[in-house]
Amino acid sequence: MPALADYVAATNDAAALISLGGADLGDQAKRIVRPNVRVESYVDQWQVLQTASVFLTHHGLNSTHEAIFHQTPMISYPLFADQPPLAARCQEFGLAVPLVESLRDPVTPDDIGAALAHVAADRVAIGARLAEAARWELATIDERPTVIERVVDLMR
Repeated sequence: MPALADYVAATNDAAALISLGGADLGDQAKRIVRPNVRVESYVDQWQVLQTASVFLTHHGLNSTHEAIFHQTPMISYPLFADQPPLAARCQEFGLAVPLVESLRDPVTPDDIGAALAHVAADRVAIGARLAEAARWELATIDERPTVIERVVDLMR
């Protein structure tokens, strides 16, 4: 978070909203506030992703699906459990770019800048892949009643 805040503060045309999903950030929040950086303990992520130009994410399952639905390019910084493989798949599909090379590597403002530059350079391709993935999401949702019926039939 400090690297992101430092990068944004040094960049005239950037702004960041940092949130940890309802966690109490305590004094840490005060240490990362910078010009053009807003820190919140909770935000309505669904609403924020509707207007965000990029999403730096740990690749939790819900966050990833929400970003795909809203076709928001992602920068991957997974932490544990299912997040690293989900981040890797999103990168393979062209939906996300990695922030650093290895799991939980330290992050510098230069890493932030490089990842944002990668997204900017590939925005058209990433956008096309996100549009395709969003169609997959909607098709899956449309098929949900059929899948539920098949599961119920198996239980009879």
